[in-house]
Amino acid sequence: IYYEARISAFHKPNETRVMESVRQLITVSLSLLQQNAWSLVGCICLSFLLKNNVIEPYLSERRQKSSLREATKPERVSLLRVDMERIRAKQQENHVQIAKEAQRVAESKKREEKEKRRVEQPHEKKRGQRLGKGPKNSASSTLERSGFNAMDPSSNFTRGYRSTRPNPRGS
Repeated sequence: IYYEARISAFHKPNETRVMESVRQLITVSLSLLQQNAWSLVGCICLSFLLKNNVIEPYLSERRQKSSLREATKPERVSLLRVDMERIRAKQQENHVQIAKEAQRVAESKKREEKEKRRVEQPHEKKRGQRLGKGPKNSASSTLERSGFNAMDPSSNFTRGYRSTRPNPRGS
């Protein structure tokens, strides 16, 4: 009977044979999973621990050593040194220019501040604001030519003293 069942299974159409073998694979897998579930969970946890604590640090250290070897090759270092010197010279020029500009701005601010604080001397006053008798130009005003002095009440063109209080008599 067993032999006939195998022969009949051999002669079944391909679709049913495939379906039976898939179903059989699933049932065997489920039974193995049920029997060894905790072992699988333990293996998965152990693999994560190994990966994080052993494998990744080893690979990271290996990459660092390789990178250091590549970075310290004499050919590469000589090329980088030439570029570094060129860049430093350019930076130095920029800093010198910036320092000169800052010094120029500081000097101009200092000059302006000094000019602000400086008291203007009487001989430096502009026309019309001059006190006393100084050198006269031919283009001076008529008051200056006539000898008017605001500090001298007896000079020409003075009206004398007038009271700022109104006169009660109305004159």
